Amino acid sequence: MGKSTVTVADAVTFDPVTQKEYFVMPHEQKMSFNSFLDIIEGKQQSQNANYISLQNGSLPVEYSALENDVDKDIAWCSEALGKKPDAVNFWFGDDKSITSLHKDPYENCYAVIRGQKEFILFPPSEYYCMHGTKSVYQNAIYEPNKETNLLEIKPIDSSTPWIPVNPLCPDMDRFPRFKNACPIKVTVDEGDLLYLPALWFHQVLQKGQEGVIAINYWYDMDYSHILFPTMNLYRKLLTGVIENNHSHPPPIEYNVLFTQPPLLLRRNTSATVKRPNAFRKILQGAGLITLVTAGTVGIGGTVLYQNNDRFRHVVKALERCSVAGAVGAHVAYDYYRTLSKDYENELELEQAKSHCHQRSADRVLLAIQRLGGIYVKLGQHISVMQYILPSEWCQTMAILQDKCDSTPPEDIKALFMSDYGVPVEDIFEEFDWTPLGVASLAQVHRAKLKKGVVEDEEEQDRWVAVKLQHPYLDDYLKKVFPEFGFGWLADEMRESLPKELDFVHEAENSQRVQANFYEDCIRKEFALVVPKVIWAKRRIMCMEFITGARIDDLDYMKHHNIDPNEVSKELTRVFSEMIFVHGFVHCDPHPGNVFVRPAKDPKHSKYNFDLVLLDHGLYRELSNELRSNYAHLWTSLIKGNEQGIRTYSYKVAGTEGYQLFACMLTGREWETINQSDLNSARTVQEVSRMTEGAIERIVEVADILGKLPRVVLLLLKTNDLLRHVDEKLSNTHDERMTYVIMGSYCSKAVWLDTKRHILEKVRTYGLSFHLLKELVKAWWQHESLAYSLWLYQLAAKWLEKLSLIDNNRKLIE
Repeated sequence: MGKSTVTVADAVTFDPVTQKEYFVMPHEQKMSFNSFLDIIEGKQQSQNANYISLQNGSLPVEYSALENDVDKDIAWCSEALGKKPDAVNFWFGDDKSITSLHKDPYENCYAVIRGQKEFILFPPSEYYCMHGTKSVYQNAIYEPNKETNLLEIKPIDSSTPWIPVNPLCPDMDRFPRFKNACPIKVTVDEGDLLYLPALWFHQVLQKGQEGVIAINYWYDMDYSHILFPTMNLYRKLLTGVIENNHSHPPPIEYNVLFTQPPLLLRRNTSATVKRPNAFRKILQGAGLITLVTAGTVGIGGTVLYQNNDRFRHVVKALERCSVAGAVGAHVAYDYYRTLSKDYENELELEQAKSHCHQRSADRVLLAIQRLGGIYVKLGQHISVMQYILPSEWCQTMAILQDKCDSTPPEDIKALFMSDYGVPVEDIFEEFDWTPLGVASLAQVHRAKLKKGVVEDEEEQDRWVAVKLQHPYLDDYLKKVFPEFGFGWLADEMRESLPKELDFVHEAENSQRVQANFYEDCIRKEFALVVPKVIWAKRRIMCMEFITGARIDDLDYMKHHNIDPNEVSKELTRVFSEMIFVHGFVHCDPHPGNVFVRPAKDPKHSKYNFDLVLLDHGLYRELSNELRSNYAHLWTSLIKGNEQGIRTYSYKVAGTEGYQLFACMLTGREWETINQSDLNSARTVQEVSRMTEGAIERIVEVADILGKLPRVVLLLLKTNDLLRHVDEKLSNTHDERMTYVIMGSYCSKAVWLDTKRHILEKVRTYGLSFHLLKELVKAWWQHESLAYSLWLYQLAAKWLEKLSLIDNNRKLIE
């Protein structure tokens, strides 16, 4: 290396003549490596800061003689990121070399071979404190003075935005927000390695009597990863806060909310950076170089302002993004590590995957429980997606159906004062502070109204259920989302959440669904009960108190002699009526929102039970066209009519991928659907194949879900929830019954839509023989199908009874 020509940077950034700062790229010159060593060792005088810093892969370019003396990459980092480093750089300089504060779009593994480096770090969330939004510097170039050979700055006609603050001696008058920054100082000694995540701000100093030597590995940042949009979100939100204040906020107290400091992990391994022969003269007996320390720094560092509400709620939003992103990365890496290993046999592979599923599900569950609110709704939906997700995920998330953190009594009292205007004690004679149930957005308490609060109430009617919204949700949405929009949430959340958080709107939904089923319930065609709403405020609702148990509580049904099969069939009828006839659909029918109870009036009820439908915050209205197309689609699915599936999948979902969409809608394999065999029971093998296939085609699944109309996405979710309940309850009845019931309602929907179109033509053009013929034909198709399905149901019912009699006879014998 001694006589090899290398590139050396020598630079200053401040012009003492003009007393002005410039943005100047390093001045570079060519010299022999021996000449550079003479400068570093003091044998040759130089007032400039001389530094070997040619970037973007200097090791294999100018220092190829040293390339084989170090590892090609950092193995654990390459495995985690799924690629080899994009550049490996060689750095060598003395303590005159100090960088400006900057950030890089690279994942950076920095190994010190000799001397010591000191990193001053700031997480991306402290962009606010860096004053970097509008700081622009005039560009300049270096020119050596002909007499002194010292570098002088020559300004040029262009400019560059750059971070203006020098953390070593910050000018607080010019940059007042910097006093709110929380620098993290990490010292990287000989043999240490620092992992520095992309987009972290950093300034680097170094110490060493005979120079400091380092190697670093750059991995280009993945712009499609959660990190990049999250950082853009940070900047947009924080810049918005600054601009809305119209000035710098006053100095205020703060503390760190979500900063993970550098973590030193000591390990005994073989040398990651080997002792090189060519380095021996440079190191002068420094000894075997091993990377015994990994300085890892997590994403975070958010400043929590104690007396700036807007900023505090923004930070809460960012914390949620950071937690979600970190857990997602952890889960992805665990799957990558598990699936990339070699296993001796198939059983060992399946066990490893099962353990990975469970670890990942446990991590996500803990994150969801920490984040709360809308994230719980995501977990609830995961818990019923057995057809596409491993059982470990579904079983782990099941706890979220009705077990969430409750709002404490003092917050409930404050909620009554703010929304109702009077203390709890002025409304209720008794109030049970222990909630009956706690969900993601609200909780329910049992209470007894004071006499006279509601006119004409009977003694038993004074016991009520009081639904209370978690107060922090309203605070969070009001302070963050109106200011910055819902762009970072899914479109569906943007539409659904404000409605779900308005209990007046929920009361209106409740009254409407009662009206839709009123006549049918009078005729005992449905066993549906919707609790009567007594009064509703935006965040508090008082309802009729109804006892019962979750619809999946089989022990409760057995105790009350309720047949789970009949419950399952009645649930299918109720929701088929909603979807295909009314077009007004409850879109959150998870088991915690549907209760079963013994019939209140058995003599006037179709069954010995009632279905109690709760939580009416999330409904969607289906257009006549969508109802008709959706009915045609399900008819095609039941019949295995591929052309019909293709046609109506496009009309309903706007997708050409009709086979995959059909599998997502039914939870069955395409071969099963295509053979018109939906009525067959799902085997364990089919469920396993569905799960594996969904993971393999996850990109296609995500693409379809991303393009679905919002209302169809909710129909898909509703369908998943209903299938989950049905599979828990349908333990003995004919598997065909679910599709027989649904098919009858699809037929009814198609008939009603056809009749409506024909009658519109009659009103427009008058009655004709052709239109009358079309009407009679459509009526006959509907009635004949309805009659055949009725006969099938009747036969199935008698076969079920005969089977029960036969089983009882065998037990007696």
